[in-house]
Amino acid sequence: MKKLVSKLMLSIFILLQFLSIIPKQVLADTQKVYVVVQSNQGIVAEGTTTKTNALEALDEVLKAKGITYVVKDSSYGKYISEVNGLKENDLGLYSGWMYAIQRDGKYEIPNSIDSTELKSGDKLLLYYVCYPKPYLANDISFSTLSPNKSLTITFNNIGWDGTVTKIEGFKAEIDGKSVQVVENRIEIPQGLQEGVHELKFYDFKEGNDIPNIVADTITFEIKRPKFTVRVEGLHDTVVRGEVEGVNALSGVEQLLNKNGISYKVIDGQWGKYIEEINGLKAGKFGGYDGWMYYIKSRNKIETPMVGIDSYIPNEGDEIVVFYGDFTTAYANTIKFTPDIVEPNKPLKIQFAYTYFDWYQNKNVTIPIDSAIVTIDEKNYITDANGEISVEGLKEGVHSYRISGYNVDKLPTVVKDEGVFTIDGVHSPNIDYRDSAYLEFVSKNNNLINKNIEEDVKLTLNYIEKNQLDMWAFLSLAKMGKSIDKGLVDEAAKELKAYGIDEYTNTDIEKLILTLTAAGYSPYDFAGYNLMDELYNKRSLDKFLINDAIFALLALDYTGDRKDYKITREKLVDFILNKAVTVNKNGIELYGWTLNSQMGINPDITGITLAALSPYMSNSKVKVAVDKAVDSLSKMQLDSGYIPDSFGAYSETLSFVILGLTAVGVNPEGIKFTKKNGDLYSALLSFRLDNGQFAHEIGKKADYMATEQALRALIAIREFKKTGRYNFFENTIDVSKLKIYEIEEDKVEVTKLLPKTGGMFDLNVILASAVIMIVLGVIMVRKQTRA
Repeated sequence: MKKLVSKLMLSIFILLQFLSIIPKQVLADTQKVYVVVQSNQGIVAEGTTTKTNALEALDEVLKAKGITYVVKDSSYGKYISEVNGLKENDLGLYSGWMYAIQRDGKYEIPNSIDSTELKSGDKLLLYYVCYPKPYLANDISFSTLSPNKSLTITFNNIGWDGTVTKIEGFKAEIDGKSVQVVENRIEIPQGLQEGVHELKFYDFKEGNDIPNIVADTITFEIKRPKFTVRVEGLHDTVVRGEVEGVNALSGVEQLLNKNGISYKVIDGQWGKYIEEINGLKAGKFGGYDGWMYYIKSRNKIETPMVGIDSYIPNEGDEIVVFYGDFTTAYANTIKFTPDIVEPNKPLKIQFAYTYFDWYQNKNVTIPIDSAIVTIDEKNYITDANGEISVEGLKEGVHSYRISGYNVDKLPTVVKDEGVFTIDGVHSPNIDYRDSAYLEFVSKNNNLINKNIEEDVKLTLNYIEKNQLDMWAFLSLAKMGKSIDKGLVDEAAKELKAYGIDEYTNTDIEKLILTLTAAGYSPYDFAGYNLMDELYNKRSLDKFLINDAIFALLALDYTGDRKDYKITREKLVDFILNKAVTVNKNGIELYGWTLNSQMGINPDITGITLAALSPYMSNSKVKVAVDKAVDSLSKMQLDSGYIPDSFGAYSETLSFVILGLTAVGVNPEGIKFTKKNGDLYSALLSFRLDNGQFAHEIGKKADYMATEQALRALIAIREFKKTGRYNFFENTIDVSKLKIYEIEEDKVEVTKLLPKTGGMFDLNVILASAVIMIVLGVIMVRKQTRA
């Protein structure tokens, strides 16, 4: 027996506990310890005790039953050598008494029985073995714990070395009724009713035979699963949230009801289905379009072959309900080239839709063309093969998001998101779950050190030494720094060469703002009165929203009170009339955007707040500002970021900070401090060396991002002093500014691109790309109607 003890105790020494995924056991009296002693032929003794030492607990129960036992010493501590006359080695070499503790749904095998302390609710199992049997069922898995859903229970043993052994040849009962065991599993096609159930398994023998399994009784609970539902409309996510329900439809209804979103469910040939959500009704485009669904889990995306009222989710399922037809793709197949991706080496990622074609009786895979894919917040567009080319990704976890919204037609692809892991050894591991994506992007920015004086100084120093764009003049003027006159020379020569008619509204607005900051008159620059050109000669009817925003900012920055055709009042009314209200994730959002079908743009909304801030005495402005501030707070992620439809960018945070400080809202206050960061710390997460900032997390430094971040940092610095700070407020008497004298032949003329809005131009390009997407070959595909 000492050989047995030595062999088994060495195993225990290497691995102190075996894990089990048994549902947490419910004991009748959790204030006591339950003791069960079993030989190869049956239960020898069982009972409860309040003793906390394992040997003392066993002693009390056995003595209460009048059963004798023998304890011996070994190099590993005391062990039980005999119980009720059954001794070590009686049933063969390496036979003897072993013990385990069942605690919180796990089996543990501590060291020696005399040194093991028990907790209330523990079960101590003492059983007779002849190595390697009987097997301890330390890996019992349930295919589902949802009610009335086909259930398979499997029994395995995981050895100390990780070896998995199927446990076969035993009997089992559920709720006192015998159930058939096939190989190592119990199969219950009809599932079980909601409630607590008792599972008993055993294999007692006659004579000297050794059982196949350590007998035990566990309880498990069948209950309504918790799962998440995301509803995707034609242009954005309608709502997302966690629910609990008996089937997928009940969960969807629960979420919609909770968020006050209207819907209609009707009976169809194949069961109930959703006809309408939030006013979007099946058949909008005159075909077989309507509400459908699919299921996401960690390792796959699948389409159940049942109606939404018949699908019973598993705990943790993610159900995506989307509006589409049998041609609408979703990215359930993602492939990497090469198959094993080396860190920081070029790669291709293909996004495709795989479905079962009933006519061909086989799976068919269709590449998803012209979709917008975001990898770690960098945007790509898939080609005809559904592929994007990526320069290289570092080792570790990366996020992906795919979307393909269209105007007045079905999406190219259902919006989806997940993560994948690159290790350079295996094919990238994909986790398709929304929750994995959200967890990854919710970076903890609370760990970032903030020192506003040092933060401003660092970035200001870089911008002062690297004046690459006239926008830098705004911050340099605020901080009393000199400007690079060469940039003004270049702008003057450019304007003189091309003429004012070639300039967009934002080109002119930029010149007005930056020239004023540099100390030069906007009334006479390269032969043009810029104020007259913008506010008298241009038509407000042809303004875009960002034209109006920066026109109002420029008027107030110059302090010009002349009587122009385009007045402050008209600009304020124009901006207020351009506000939109959208419903996203069941939340009503209010703000401004370049394209209402793409949702609220937080950067546009932020800079709008700055433009409207001097007019807060107007009740309409005050209401609009308050609603927009609340909406920005609702859009903010746990990490502090406020993403738009294309991702999270530093320029967005900079513009939001400029807007909030202008209307007296603290970017670090309660409205904008979330679990893992606030706006200030989130902005600093984009900072790189020498005070430079990146456009996207993990990317190279970007000058525009750096310049705009400096504006935001200055705004935070001044806000901390006064509780309100409008970066675009100015005390300069513009009428007294000097006229810029152009220096001929000093700078080669190069047409500059408008840079008023930072991310605005990119969004316009991407939004236009989305609008221009058209469906290619229409394939008839089988999808499940929601």
